[in-house]
Amino acid sequence: MINGNGELIGIAFDGNWEAMSGDISYEPELQRTISVDIRYVLWVIDKFAGAKHLVDEMTVVKAEPEAASEVAPPAPVR
Repeated sequence: MINGNGELIGIAFDGNWEAMSGDISYEPELQRTISVDIRYVLWVIDKFAGAKHLVDEMTVVKAEPEAASEVAPPAPVR
């Protein structure tokens, strides 16, 4: 998954059964993607897999913390 700035923010790795037909027809009310945040992937590579050397070879950009006034409220859960 890539954000609007072209930065890798996650990995889409699976979908629900309805998403299987996504190459033929897209149904936004039914199809869902299962993804994981890239920060968790990096943590697993470093801590769980013990491969910190791989993370060290990557160009990881840490975002600056946003000012409290710029933070949008969380989206409602449906």
